[in-house]
Amino acid sequence: MNLYRYVALIICLLWIAPATAEMYQWVDADGVTHFSQTTPPDSTNAVRTPIPQAPALGDGALVREQEQKARQMQEQDAIIRKEQEETREKATEIEAVNEKNCAAAKHNYEILQASTRRRYRTPDGEYHRLTEEQRQQRISEAEQMIKRSCGE
Repeated sequence: MNLYRYVALIICLLWIAPATAEMYQWVDADGVTHFSQTTPPDSTNAVRTPIPQAPALGDGALVREQEQKARQMQEQDAIIRKEQEETREKATEIEAVNEKNCAAAKHNYEILQASTRRRYRTPDGEYHRLTEEQRQQRISEAEQMIKRSCGE
């Protein structure tokens, strides 16, 4: 029931035409400028000026301007959300690659630690054994890769 009263009140307020107000400006005998909404006591030198009215609620230009600002804000929000989603996707991809690299580095490290006499295949297809210096070098490289990929 109260909702109907509020709706009726709002409709009435929208239909009421804004009251026209006037302002009076005059200078007294001492040279002081006065402003008032009532007529001055000595209205001989009073200047009547209308008060500018605020735009009405139904002013189309104001409504269009506000709608345009709202659309711009929505577009900016959509762009920001899209950028955030892309950033999250890239972070997920990077994390997956790091996990894969981490597993590979740990596997290589375990193999290098476990076997001292293992044969390794070169890129040209030949097999050879690592010297102890080469093995220690590869162990060091594997440790560095673990630190970079696994964050350890």
